[in-house]
Amino acid sequence: MRPNFSNHLRLALVAGGLALGPALAAEDTLRTVLTTEEYQRAGLAKLSAEEQAALLQAMQRRGLAKPEAPAPVVAVKPAEKKGLLARVMDFGAEQLPAKKSAVEVEEPEVAAQMTEPFRGLQGGTIFRLDNGQVWQQRIPETYYVGKSIPNPKVTIRRTRLGYRLLIPAVEPDFAVAVKRIQ
Repeated sequence: MRPNFSNHLRLALVAGGLALGPALAAEDTLRTVLTTEEYQRAGLAKLSAEEQAALLQAMQRRGLAKPEAPAPVVAVKPAEKKGLLARVMDFGAEQLPAKKSAVEVEEPEVAAQMTEPFRGLQGGTIFRLDNGQVWQQRIPETYYVGKSIPNPKVTIRRTRLGYRLLIPAVEPDFAVAVKRIQ
């Protein structure tokens, strides 16, 4: 009966007091140092990753194998500890579109003047502005103005629920839900 080489190797490593380090992908390194035939004949495939790492370290100390290049050190920021409110507010934030930088952020509102007199709302009123934009009433509601207002100044604001066209000449807080059509 032939002696088992891997058992002898294991015994020699343990008897020699070699510290078993973490698995270093030693199997791949041993395959590059040895031919496939030598690797299989030595029974190294039977060894665990830790045992192969120990063998590789022993070979490196004796100059029989080149030491592996150390893995690059990657700085990892410790996870921020957030309070309950911050965690709740961040819930689902990964689905939001990426925030734009301060330079790219669009204006939250646009001031312009209507090119036609305002006569009220009829459910789908079109608002033509002097800057070339055309907006349409989004929510079908009717509002009558006693006297038409000639070319009123307006402000269009983006809100969480869409865009609002404000016409302070009608009332200080008069706003219409609108969508841009041109």
